[in-house]
Parts: sequence; structure tokens; C-alpha cells
Amino acid sequence: MSAQAVHIQQLKYVNCSAAKTESDLGKHARTACGQIARKTDCIKGYEREMFDHKTICGRLLCQDLNSLQ
Repeated sequence: MSAQAVHIQQLKYVNCSAAKTESDLGKHARTACGQIARKTDCIKGYEREMFDHKTICGRLLCQDLNSLQ
């Protein structure tokens, strides 16, 4: 039996003072202006950016930690 490596994208949420975060499964994190910032992908403990949603202020809400390595 072969072992398959699974790459999990790690994200750090930064640069938006309006951002409010929620880690609970099934809930959305929203900015103070009400735009959806991110949502869970049903994998407990991991969250991913929703690339098609932006804040009104236009600032980045997360960055890929893998790109910093």
C-alpha cells in the first residue's frame, strides 16, 4: 500500500483592520462592512481563502504561508 502525500494550503489572515474571524465549521467570517471574507471548507482546522470575495476596503485578508517558505 502506498502512502499519498497531501498538501494543505496554510493561510494567515492579515492586513485588514475590519476583518472579524470565526473558526467554527459552517460559519462565515465577515468584515465589519458585511462582505464575506472567507468560509470553512469542511476540513476541521483548515480554512481557505475565497478568491471571488473582497472587502470594500480592497485590502488582502490572507496570504499563503507556503509562499513564504
